[in-house]
Amino acid sequence: MVEPAEARAESVIEPAQELVRRPSRAGIDDYGPVLGVLEDWLTARTLPHRRQHDAAGEPVGLLVARRGDVLPHRRRLAAPRR
Repeated sequence: MVEPAEARAESVIEPAQELVRRPSRAGIDDYGPVLGVLEDWLTARTLPHRRQHDAAGEPVGLLVARRGDVLPHRRRLAAPRR
């Protein structure tokens, strides 16, 4: 079932406000807190996702699949390179 546009818009207001509160200066701040906000939102909507890490094991983005997606049809939410 597809949510009405108003409900979809409302569903992103709180996480957007939360993202604004998180330090997120590229190359300075840890990406973990920002990714956590996104992960919470995705989890609440049962959208499959997993963190992406750099060579040092630091989190740098999320790999997100929409319902029904199969590889390679996935979306990557990545932080800017440091």
